[in-house]
Amino acid sequence: MTKLPSVAQVYGLPTAPGQIVTLRSTVRTADGIALTPIDLFDLGAGGLRLVDDDPLHQVARVEDAGTYGAACAAAHVPSPCLAPKIDALAHTHLLTPEELARTLVGEVEIDAVVVHPTIVAPSPLEVDAIPWPVVACGGVLAAIAIAVGVRAFVRGRPLAHVLGAARAARKATRKDATLADVRSKIDDLVLYARLADRVRRDCAARHARIDRDALAAGLPAEREEAGRLERDLARAKGDLSRVASALRLVTMQAREGRARATTPDPVAELTAELAMRDEAFAELHASE
Repeated sequence: MTKLPSVAQVYGLPTAPGQIVTLRSTVRTADGIALTPIDLFDLGAGGLRLVDDDPLHQVARVEDAGTYGAACAAAHVPSPCLAPKIDALAHTHLLTPEELARTLVGEVEIDAVVVHPTIVAPSPLEVDAIPWPVVACGGVLAAIAIAVGVRAFVRGRPLAHVLGAARAARKATRKDATLADVRSKIDDLVLYARLADRVRRDCAARHARIDRDALAAGLPAEREEAGRLERDLARAKGDLSRVASALRLVTMQAREGRARATTPDPVAELTAELAMRDEAFAELHASE
């Protein structure tokens, strides 16, 4: 396991075929906001592809995307690489990159593992007791059930809707040069949503611990603070909803049909030509 020397510098990350790189972050801002590897690094600019993301534990698994990272080339380091988002983060926190870098605490650890297929043979006891295909199928079904349950839980989170909308927006704008500036803002929206989701989770956890009976009999200031907490929670949910809506709008406006609607209508052009022909014949007959 390797510790990243800095989250503000490009770091070459040479990988072997089939290698999955795990990034673990303990980085926090001065006001206590936890930053995941996805918050800290621009994977696309570093020639990396996300395999899976666990923002709750600040862990992400990535692999070589097979393309040369633009940030790697600019920094003259091997591709793929870890391309920091320090500029975008600093803009979000109203600081310069240098100021933000000095306030960050924690570190990022890198762990690379080569993934090989594993064949598990049934033991003699399992063969005698239960036919091994039944055991194998049972294990597969159990794994599928767990995976479906976890996926359903993750998809139910507000941030999951934002990440899904962001993936769709990136795909929809990939080949549309007129939306290049819009596409460049997608990462900023995702970062904003991640920060809003952390506020949402923190407010939700605090809100769940409120003793309503004790609150009713408590100080007015306590009730005011509870009301402020509820408003902050609602605001964070609203921010997530707004970001998801904006990303869906990008996908809708990038649709191919919209591009076709701005091109000349060949049917209208044909009927106009025929109408002009009829008018010409009518003028000709009128002059005879």
